[in-house]
Amino acid sequence: MRSSRLPRRLALIVAATALVAGQAGTAVADTSTVFVTIGSDYQADTLQLFAREAAERDTNGTVHLLVLPITYSLSADGTTKSERKKNLTLADNRRGQIETACNAVKAASQACDVDLVPVLVRSDAVAFTDTGSWFEPDLDGMYVLGGDQTVAMNTVHDTPLEADMTDAFDHGAVFAGNSAGLAVQSRDMINGYTGSNGPAESMRQGAVEVCHDSGPTTCQGGMPFGFSNLITDQHVFELGRTGRSLNVAVTEDKPVLGMDAATAAVVVDQRTLRDVTGDTLGYVIDPTAFASTASFGGPNHTLRTGDVAVHLLPAGAGFDFSTMTPSQGGTAQAKPSIAGRAYPSIVTTSTRPLYLAGGILGDPAGAVTQAFLGDAGGSAARIVVVAAGYAKAAEARADAKALVASISGSVASATWIVADGTLDTTEAASIAGATGVILTGQDRSRIGASLAASPEWAAVRSRFLAGGLTLLADDAAAAAMGTRYAATPVPTDVELAPEDALGTPPLAAGEALASNVTVQPRLLPDQHWPLLFQLARAEPSDIALGIDVGTAVRLTGANAPTVVGDSAVVALDSSRATFATGTNTAIGASWLLLDSFVDGDAVAP
Repeated sequence: MRSSRLPRRLALIVAATALVAGQAGTAVADTSTVFVTIGSDYQADTLQLFAREAAERDTNGTVHLLVLPITYSLSADGTTKSERKKNLTLADNRRGQIETACNAVKAASQACDVDLVPVLVRSDAVAFTDTGSWFEPDLDGMYVLGGDQTVAMNTVHDTPLEADMTDAFDHGAVFAGNSAGLAVQSRDMINGYTGSNGPAESMRQGAVEVCHDSGPTTCQGGMPFGFSNLITDQHVFELGRTGRSLNVAVTEDKPVLGMDAATAAVVVDQRTLRDVTGDTLGYVIDPTAFASTASFGGPNHTLRTGDVAVHLLPAGAGFDFSTMTPSQGGTAQAKPSIAGRAYPSIVTTSTRPLYLAGGILGDPAGAVTQAFLGDAGGSAARIVVVAAGYAKAAEARADAKALVASISGSVASATWIVADGTLDTTEAASIAGATGVILTGQDRSRIGASLAASPEWAAVRSRFLAGGLTLLADDAAAAAMGTRYAATPVPTDVELAPEDALGTPPLAAGEALASNVTVQPRLLPDQHWPLLFQLARAEPSDIALGIDVGTAVRLTGANAPTVVGDSAVVALDSSRATFATGTNTAIGASWLLLDSFVDGDAVAP
């Protein structure tokens, strides 16, 4: 039993009074509230951040922490005896990690007491009574494990356990959690994707479910003491969730605080974010700074928005949610004016259109190809497909043949060429007679060298610049058409995307057939948000375009480019941004401006 401990408020007053003994005035207890927001994982540094904050709340020499596995069951309605035993064993392993973290940061005069509260399903929470004296007035911290936030809130809402957690938080206990344990920290809670939606569909209307903490709802919002002024998201780069953060922010008209894998931050009084710790970064997506609006359009009802402020928060950054102001290295970054905002001229130097496509091989006869064929002569078009930047010639041939097969019945002629460094007479004649060329590229780390060594590409480029043909550059080839591009290889695992936020990725000079622009293709399915941010930093005077699969930007020599296809084009304007590098080498930025466009839209703010 711990009944000998002083109540927290009294203990804090006693401690503070001792410090100011003999001085005038009355000591006041620390009544600030503290969240520790962890994107995912149980890394020592992020767990120690939580333990350190809790240890600073200790008033009696024992850092008392609770670990809550309310996210662990497959259902809040019940669990089997074997599942219960297994989940509690797993949860106790996590409890041990948190205890180790506490022992690593506590003062020599302190001891750590870390208890596992064995609540897994709703019946546990409904019947919960504090027979073990867990929720005492001197409780220093609570940690909700990763798992399923839907199960967690269905388990605890309107139960004695939730009431005890709320009372403990209100009386000073630090509240932390990773992954689902972070999701429950905002009252309006991201419940997950709907149906079969995922990162690739994250910018579609209705793709993400948000549970609200008040009013009629089909799902439970987060903890009643959670953030009321923002919504949290987790694993944001690791699991490609930036699209859903953006979707939620603008449709809910509320900032989203996203934390990446193995990364954490402290938020005091729902106001001051500090001490970003871990592998990469967090971000704030703010639709309120410039009164962003949201609508959905195009074939798949995809998000159209503009003037969204984005702040990247690596180690060393901070944020004030009361003024919605980011800071870098302790210096606040003032909100800029966006009066008269305009993009630089995004055009091509040819008199013929240039299509920059984000990946059309999944639908080779889709809307992008059809629009291109219309510009190239329609049924009278003579098309050449050139494959470049492939690791294997067999893959290059397969993609080129697939593109030719998809259009052969609708044009006058369609042939294919693999850029192999030689241009024979037949290939030269095909290019000389073409009204349109599709340049498909697979690997951004190979495309530059492949094009530089390709007489096939040299012949195509010459004819395009002379106004002799329409050009569609797809995937890696689209990236290479801009000022510079991220020359990173084809990802073997899209969950390695967080690494792209660190340091500076390999950048290569592009063909510069598209002015004032950098391009990142396959934005959503390949989770390329970190690379898009890196391009915005690399060329701050350009517009960084993230082009999704099945979608393209059509450029001409005069008017603003337009979007063609069934998904989104995201534009990052860094003309008013300030960039930084975190102490963990992750990219930092304040006041990036984000716009997104759909089929038929002009690419302009």
